[in-house]
Amino acid sequence: MKRICNFTKALLPTFICAIVLTGIPTKAHAANSVPSGEIGQTINNKTEEKVVIIPPIENTILKNASMKFNNSTVYETSLTPFLINSNYDGKVNYRVFLHSLDKNEWTDLSVGYTLDRNGKDPYQVNIFRITSGNYEIVTFAKNANSEGNSSINIEEYNVKYDDYKIQRFQCIKNGEPKLNVTVKNKTPLYEGASQEVTLETDGYHGLVEYKVWLYSNNTKKWTNITTQPGKEINSEEAYNIPTGKLSAGSYKLSIRVKKAESQGSQSDNLGDYDDIKNIDISVIKKPTPGPTVPSAPKIEPMYVGNDNENSKIRIRKDASTSSAIVGGIYGSTQEVKVLGKKGNFYYVQAKDYDTLNEVKGYIRSDYIKQVTPSSNYSIVVDISDQKVYIYKNNKLNQTFICSTGMDATPTPTGRYLIGGRGESFGREKGYLCYNFVRINHDYLFHSVLHYVDGSIIQEEYKKLGKKASHGCIRLKDENIKWIYNNIPRNTLVVIQN
Repeated sequence: MKRICNFTKALLPTFICAIVLTGIPTKAHAANSVPSGEIGQTINNKTEEKVVIIPPIENTILKNASMKFNNSTVYETSLTPFLINSNYDGKVNYRVFLHSLDKNEWTDLSVGYTLDRNGKDPYQVNIFRITSGNYEIVTFAKNANSEGNSSINIEEYNVKYDDYKIQRFQCIKNGEPKLNVTVKNKTPLYEGASQEVTLETDGYHGLVEYKVWLYSNNTKKWTNITTQPGKEINSEEAYNIPTGKLSAGSYKLSIRVKKAESQGSQSDNLGDYDDIKNIDISVIKKPTPGPTVPSAPKIEPMYVGNDNENSKIRIRKDASTSSAIVGGIYGSTQEVKVLGKKGNFYYVQAKDYDTLNEVKGYIRSDYIKQVTPSSNYSIVVDISDQKVYIYKNNKLNQTFICSTGMDATPTPTGRYLIGGRGESFGREKGYLCYNFVRINHDYLFHSVLHYVDGSIIQEEYKKLGKKASHGCIRLKDENIKWIYNNIPRNTLVVIQN
């Protein structure tokens, strides 16, 4: 098919534009010799062909028109949108034809003129199931208040118009859809999590349909988890789909793609498709997080009481020995925070031994001293996980299970220094605890409880790892023996929840 082009009088004033229905050469016709809309005849090598003559016009409505496809290249597909925007200041009607140059076939895409439209609003016309080849789109436009000042016959159609524009293009043969699947979540996948995948299609340009099936080895069933089954997706766009929360077990994802509105080239018991990807998923129970091992405590100077470790030092309301007593500590293993000084008294904050409440008050300055704990060892007692952590030169050296005080008789938290020790206590009360090491007066490290004959009281031994004492820290016999033999006096002990 050939077109004799005279789009404007300014370019070729003596010619008109002729669209030929077939692909044979055609003579140009003079504007003054061919009436508007005339169907002329030309003879070439004994072949007679009909020629559609479109007279030249001033390019009024479509002078500044924008006409384009969504993609720069047009491929074979089920639907190809074509956008028209006349940029005309007024109401217009469009009529759009598709002309196959290879087959010389015409299709009325708009099926007659559109309803009145704002000339500055875009209009989309869809080309369905176009195949590869050479084409042109002929867009006619007229003022909405006009019947059209010109007319033309195209096959059985009589078209009246005020302006027209032609755009030629080539449609390229399309490929077959090929799935590209990206798994987003990191492994391992824990129960309650959702596996998300991103789907893309390579090799095919146009609308596609995805379907995603999930098979559970627990239930032995397939479930369609496609969030919008049957939704047509542009193959150039990524499509994300989550599985939803999964319980522990093994699964299979069967992901399919096919051309939109087409039967897939393959099929199975789950349906038809053009391409498929299968992905195995393993979901495990989320492990119970273990306690975090605390860091070694920082060794730095600290204030403690300046008296025998079993002598009580009073904390007074005011800086006077006759002032009311607000609390007390035992010297010299419990940390005291010095907040200030008034005369010969320190203003301090400390944990009252009897109530375990934090109190503020005054202690005479000669009953307070500053010391630096031993730098060789340090200890952390973690009440939350009932463990004793022993550090040597700031590195974890030993970890022992323990039992601290029950909620009604808690082990006091804070910073302390290791004091004196002894081989045993409790015989007079009908039991024995071995190898006690003092922390704060009657708060001790010691063994689990034994009968007076030396055998372990199994009922108490089984409580290790749980709160069970009256405030002391119980340990296995071999563990307290190690502390008794290795941890020196003045070692820092931090007790924390």
